[in-house]
Amino acid sequence: MDEFYRHSNANIHRGVHTLAEEATGLYEQARQKVAHFINAPSAEQVIFTRNATESINLVAYTWRVQP
Repeated sequence: MDEFYRHSNANIHRGVHTLAEEATGLYEQARQKVAHFINAPSAEQVIFTRNATESINLVAYTWRVQP
């Protein structure tokens, strides 16, 4: 994280400048590594959230039955 904040601190998937492209690439590499680590079928199935509560709420809202 220190390396990112010192050298690649930019919004991911938003900018077209060099720093944003670098940050997006690093973010996607992290998703690939996590997907491999947890044996996920694809990196697109890996979702990063800010904390455990946000993760639990995301799962709860997606499982909620719609009328």
